[in-house]
Formats: sequence, C-alpha cells, structure tokens
Amino acid sequence: MLLVLLSPWNDGYWPLWLSLVTLVIFDCLRSQRHIQRMQGEMLLLNNGVIQWQRNEWKIKGKPIMFSWGISLKLVSITGKHRRRRVWLAIDSMDTESWRSLRFQLLQFDKYEDK
Repeated sequence: MLLVLLSPWNDGYWPLWLSLVTLVIFDCLRSQRHIQRMQGEMLLLNNGVIQWQRNEWKIKGKPIMFSWGISLKLVSITGKHRRRRVWLAIDSMDTESWRSLRFQLLQFDKYEDK
C-alpha cells in the first residue's frame, strides 16, 4: 500500500491520494492502540489457566509454537471478555522464562488430551 501511495500520481488525483494516506495513518494509530491494550504481565497457573489483565483465562485447544513465538487461544473464566487470541513473542521475555513457558505448555498439551 505504501508503495502505491509513494509512487507518482497525476495532479487530478490528489484528493484520492490524501484520503488514502489518511486511512493508512489512522489504521496505524488504531493498530498501535490495540497493541498497547493487549500488553501486560501473564502468569501461567495450574491446568492451563492464565492470569492476565485482572482476569483468569483458560487455554483452549493446542498452543501453536514456533521458535520465535507462541499463539494461544484463550477463553475467559472471569470477566466480560469471552475470547482472545494472543501472540507471545520470544523477545517479550528472558531466555529462561521462554524455555520454561514452552516446557510448561508442552506438558499441558500432554495432559489436556487425557
């Protein structure tokens, strides 16, 4: 999208160009606000329960794990938010915490199937 906006435009298209640039800027701002709302400390409790943003969440389904991040589907146990998809990146925690989290989630996955 940025390439299209930065390429040369004819003089008659400046209102369209301006509106597209405005949309891109507002989308970036909205995305940054969403990221800031999703930030916060998470605690992995017993049986796949996570405490985050003053709520308790149950991990639903199998966590998707990569070497650079983990994707979790969460269902609220307490509070009004019912479902969330959360991405945990490797650079959001120290190496030992990252390894511990991956180990815990792999163990949880084994127990969940039983």
